[in-house]
Amino acid sequence: MPRPASQRRPAARWLTALGTALLALALMGAPAGASALSADPASNYPEQIPPVCATAPRSVQCTQAGIVELDQARVGEGRRPYRLPSDFLGLSGAHQLVVLTNLDRAANRQRMIPGTTAALDRAALAGARAGGDPIVTNPDLSWAANWAGDFPAAVWAYLAWMYDDGYGGPNLDCPIPAAPGCWGHRHDILARFPRGGTLEMGAADLDNASYTMIIAQSLRRTPVHYAYRFARR
Repeated sequence: MPRPASQRRPAARWLTALGTALLALALMGAPAGASALSADPASNYPEQIPPVCATAPRSVQCTQAGIVELDQARVGEGRRPYRLPSDFLGLSGAHQLVVLTNLDRAANRQRMIPGTTAALDRAALAGARAGGDPIVTNPDLSWAANWAGDFPAAVWAYLAWMYDDGYGGPNLDCPIPAAPGCWGHRHDILARFPRGGTLEMGAADLDNASYTMIIAQSLRRTPVHYAYRFARR
């Protein structure tokens, strides 16, 4: 189902304050944060959301259709389709975001994230409720965050972040081709953090309408209790 022009566009915003925050950390000698190794795609992969997602957005069929689109977008970049865990369809939307993020990080030779923490999950949920980018207040974390709204399932929000984030897509921070926010969500997903800290995530899927994710790293190696652990299988 193409995006109706009469409705508010599914909005995916990049945390524009992140660049300033990370610059300040770098100037203070703290580890610099997000940078992505892979080149940006040459063009968007515009999602084609099927009618079943309008009538049954929480259905397995809607999520399966999103997986098909994700695979097609990934193959279009010369990669293999996603190798999802057997229980993927039974996971919450938030945990599906964690799985997809880690699979793309692995494919791009970035460190995978062991799981989510309760604190970052709460921050992600607060962002989802507010309809905007999550905010992390812990000064010991270097972090990046994404938000998306009006998509029928988490896989569709992720597809927009990863493959439809350039000019002409739903990315509100990419109003012109050369805007610094173009492909910003993809950059966040593939963010390269310097070694020496502990990676963690937070994610939220609020009523299949508002989605957020946070990737963070402690500025020093500290013990982390993961509320949800990613298991690659």
